[in-house]
Amino acid sequence: MLNQYLIEKMARDQKIAPLNIIREYLEIETLSQLSKTGLSADVIFYGGTALRLAYGSFRYSEDLDFLLVRKRKSNINDLEKAMMAVALENQGVSVEEVIEKRQTIFGLLHIKNPILKHAIRIKIEISKKKNGIKSENVLLFSPASNKEVIFPVATMASLHWLKAKAMRAREMPRDWFDYWYLCQKLRMEKEKKIKFPFAKQEFSRELKRWLPQDKWKIITNVIKFYANGKN
Repeated sequence: MLNQYLIEKMARDQKIAPLNIIREYLEIETLSQLSKTGLSADVIFYGGTALRLAYGSFRYSEDLDFLLVRKRKSNINDLEKAMMAVALENQGVSVEEVIEKRQTIFGLLHIKNPILKHAIRIKIEISKKKNGIKSENVLLFSPASNKEVIFPVATMASLHWLKAKAMRAREMPRDWFDYWYLCQKLRMEKEKKIKFPFAKQEFSRELKRWLPQDKWKIITNVIKFYANGKN
């Protein structure tokens, strides 16, 4: 685990809360351990954390989400093995839960650190639902870690489709930020059916939890994008 001095220094340098540094460091640790197991050939990494670690999104994220492309009996064992390795190598980290359900394989890492006011968790979820998503091997990296990991990641076009689907099912400001970021990268306009459902103050307040302070000004651009549909 990073020591307290490094966590505080990175938090200052990146202008973000220390818990985001700790969480992202452990996300890379988990992905690194997963890449050493057979599970890395059976899943596709996707979601907000994939968008940040693979494609440079400014927004920090809290979960690791995967799509299962090949079912094997060893899937859950590989996940547990990787999580146990992370816990063994990082003080204050423990495996809280690893279970398999009908539609998902689910894991939960529990993290305690003196710099944190309370314990935090990293949820690892592997969806078994058929998806047809395209992927590519991408180098994952983070300013919170000196490790780099090559991992199968959903393409940006696939992430764009998945994010639009998520936005129709729920209302979370982080999804609207991710969709804006993908549209910017892919040079796409907003789908006409997508409407902005948030009060501006509420949207801004929530995103500030996940963005470095020097990126807060971007929030205005995101709101304008949903007003006129263009970057």
